[in-house]
Amino acid sequence: QRVRGADALNVVRQAPAMLGGDGKRVYFVAFLTPAEARGGGGFMGNWAELTIDNGTLKMTRFGRHTDLNEAGDPEAKRITGPAGWVDHWGPYGLVRANGTATTVAWSNLTISPNFPDTAQVISQLYPQSGGRRLDGVISMDVFALAELLEITGPIDVEGLDEPLASDNAVEFLLRGQYQNTDFDTRVDMLASVAETTVNKLFSSTLPSPPNLAKLLAPLAAEGRLMAWASRDQEEQIFRRANMSGALPELGGDDGFTFALNNGAGNKIDAYLQGDASYVVTTNPATGQVHATATLILRNTAPADGLPDYVIANQVGLPMGYNNTFVSIYSGLRPTSMEVDDEQVDFRTNEDGDYGVASDFVPIPPGDSVKITVEFEGHLDLSGGYRVIVRSPPLAETLPIKVEADGVALGEIDNPSISSLHDATP
Repeated sequence: QRVRGADALNVVRQAPAMLGGDGKRVYFVAFLTPAEARGGGGFMGNWAELTIDNGTLKMTRFGRHTDLNEAGDPEAKRITGPAGWVDHWGPYGLVRANGTATTVAWSNLTISPNFPDTAQVISQLYPQSGGRRLDGVISMDVFALAELLEITGPIDVEGLDEPLASDNAVEFLLRGQYQNTDFDTRVDMLASVAETTVNKLFSSTLPSPPNLAKLLAPLAAEGRLMAWASRDQEEQIFRRANMSGALPELGGDDGFTFALNNGAGNKIDAYLQGDASYVVTTNPATGQVHATATLILRNTAPADGLPDYVIANQVGLPMGYNNTFVSIYSGLRPTSMEVDDEQVDFRTNEDGDYGVASDFVPIPPGDSVKITVEFEGHLDLSGGYRVIVRSPPLAETLPIKVEADGVALGEIDNPSISSLHDATP
């Protein structure tokens, strides 16, 4: 729906090759769950290898992230880039000081909110983990999987009393499945859901292109369905179709987003709610801009009554605690960070055009915390103040309010990228 003119011509030219018209294409598919938050949309429990040969799609491999952690030579796996990803995210249990990948790297590869970086790391690591060279990477979360069931129709899953359909899949995948305390049975059930859905999709009659675009375009805009190609011309198609999952380039304007990464090793983020705001003051005469980013996170999980796999943790906190690594992004640079009005020693970094402030934030069950970050910087305000806002794809979307110089610029209440403008110099 978003591809027009020359872009449409490029799609026509590239599509046959992308569909295996001049040789097999191999794509990695990551299935994500925001029940355990990651900056890139959620924890990758299952994955698939998709091979396309002359327009015929076939799932050639399927497995768990642990299969990839265990495959290959653990002393030889290396992640060499992108450089910014390695510097920023590598120290969080992904890359050792000598550049080799840790033995649990596949458990956390979706840590970054910039999907092209994540996809490039996957394309490096997959051939070192028993896989083949990749032509691209696709990710989809439980919301995207539920929409695919709209195409395939309900599926029968062993162990479930009723078929899994588009109207009950999200609740089951986010919360209901964890009522099954037998880990192996639950893992087998999840694998069956993903594998059966994709296989049935390949054998189904797809909707017409306009109807398919209508169904999937919102998921792409929300960051719940993303794609990356190893060839530049093909990657441009995904970018122009709003499927790249890339952090928006600011081009000299301001920007705001945030990333949440589960720091407890549980599935408690299905019970995380909240809201965010970004309040800006500008000085058009000097170009000086100050912003206050505020994030309210509410942990609605109980302290008991749910399986340990959901509300226990691996960091020694009491039952029901949420422990989130919060990263707040701005086109400016962070100067201070507070948690519940108390100054904290935070970690600062840069990610593309953004300054980033991060810290681990524990949240007791039934309680909330307020995270506040102050940002400062200079922008070209000759044409007015402009800001690009991105809301991340969480289990429950956190609405974002934006205000500049006392004027409300808008509210983002769906995971998306939006450009908000205050054109008054």
